[in-house]
Amino acid sequence: MEFVLYDTNGHERFRSLYPLFYRHAGATVVVYDITKRCGRSFDEAKARVEEIQEMANPNIVIALVGCKADLASERVVKYEVRWGCSVNS
Repeated sequence: MEFVLYDTNGHERFRSLYPLFYRHAGATVVVYDITKRCGRSFDEAKARVEEIQEMANPNIVIALVGCKADLASERVVKYEVRWGCSVNS
């Protein structure tokens, strides 16, 4: 088993490489900031998950992770918004 982690931090310059990262992957983790809905956070994470579902192995496991839980009082992305994802807090 090989475990490789790529942290692109949402930078545009890596966008063309994304399919190479998950083409043969068995699992992927997509992280978003719970304090930001727009821009390079939740909306971008949602787009990334949809792209992975379209282009990657159909059996790929996708984990959607909200970061900055220590800032829960500033949460913008509510649990209900995660469009039916099966995730635990």
